[in-house]
Amino acid sequence: MRPLRQHSRPSSWLPPRGVATDLGSTLPRPGINHKGMVVSISLTDRVDPLDEDWSCEAGGFIPTTTNLICRGFWYEGETMHDLPTPGGTHGFATAVDSRGQIVGWAETLVHDPTCVAVQVLPFRALMWEPRKGATRELPPLPGDSTSAATAINERGQAVGISGRCDQAVGRFSAHRRTRR
Repeated sequence: MRPLRQHSRPSSWLPPRGVATDLGSTLPRPGINHKGMVVSISLTDRVDPLDEDWSCEAGGFIPTTTNLICRGFWYEGETMHDLPTPGGTHGFATAVDSRGQIVGWAETLVHDPTCVAVQVLPFRALMWEPRKGATRELPPLPGDSTSAATAINERGQAVGISGRCDQAVGRFSAHRRTRR
């Protein structure tokens, strides 16, 4: 993944090296573990075919609507790695534990007619384990169409939200809180 848009100049502190590293167009609110693995979202140079105002825009992480895709990533060493979605366009990584388990959310392929406003595709909480090549969906609570994981502890327990398909920042999508 090659982020191209520069909206701010955030840096992330990488403890093992003890230096700040500029991650380019990475958007704010990175997660970081004590081993120096950083996770966050990045605005790409790819146009969103559904023209959604997703977490990057609806969450206020960038000042204007861009029509570009936001994707979750993990950064370690000197390399940014794209995190896969379950078929949808956008993704968001929020936190990482010391084992390298990453949590966040990403869009699915299903077009959900109950989505509110600018959201077209529902999203699901995910746990990525990039070193194992594994991705696991953390489904919403019964009766809900979306979920998002917002944090993870050192036991691999994730917490997040569950609710209706809405902006991927938690208005109606945060109808209920959950732990997995």
